[in-house]
Amino acid sequence: MKKANKRHERILAIVATESEVSVTKLSQLLGVSVMTIRRDLAYLSRAGKINRTHGGATVSRRGILEFEFYERAETNLPAKQAIARVIAEMVKPGMAIVIDTGTTTLEVAKRPTGIRNLTVLTTSLAIVSELQSNESTELILLGGIVRRNSPDLTGSHTEENLKRFRTHIAIIGADAVSRDYTYANNPESARVCQAMVQNTEKTILAVDSSKFSKTAFARCLPLSEVDVIVTDDACPEEVRTWLLKTGAEVIFATVKKNK
Repeated sequence: MKKANKRHERILAIVATESEVSVTKLSQLLGVSVMTIRRDLAYLSRAGKINRTHGGATVSRRGILEFEFYERAETNLPAKQAIARVIAEMVKPGMAIVIDTGTTTLEVAKRPTGIRNLTVLTTSLAIVSELQSNESTELILLGGIVRRNSPDLTGSHTEENLKRFRTHIAIIGADAVSRDYTYANNPESARVCQAMVQNTEKTILAVDSSKFSKTAFARCLPLSEVDVIVTDDACPEEVRTWLLKTGAEVIFATVKKNK
């Protein structure tokens, strides 16, 4: 099953890149039989991820969105995993934590398996999918409007629901980080992030070092309101200097090198 899932991901990536591709070409690229490719395409078509054509396939809108999310999740993955390992050590049995949407926070959500009496609140449909079979975790999906082109919830309902809960830890992400603020790509996500930290005991910012060189549209949180910043050890020296002056505890997670 794992081999089939990996093959499906590769098919989606190929189809998304080439717009339309034939069964024969997919068979050659993936080193499997034409019959196997036809079965894979039938499965992906039923799932709404591709559109079948005569002798091949084109990517569907749903397939494009899933591929784009997967591509973002794979970007700087070793750094995100290193950050997740550090934050997972901060999560203890009996805690209630709220986890922001994003691909770095998704890696964090994958880590604290088996922690007893853990309650996780989130707006991320990807995180819900990851945690829904975890029997040791009580999972609360905060309501709201599904954001177009992204698997997460935003809106006034989400913000109001967050006011009903108090958490031990808020694990937040960012699309960009400056010397003074975190930023999101859209105002709706920024407001949800702001609501997440209103009733928490500790705010942890989880961002890989690429976010310090990016810009984003909506101002989110002052760094003065962040208790812990966890990034990776590829963080430039210039950024390290001003990060250490923010007043937050700053942790540079060691990224495992490929042997």
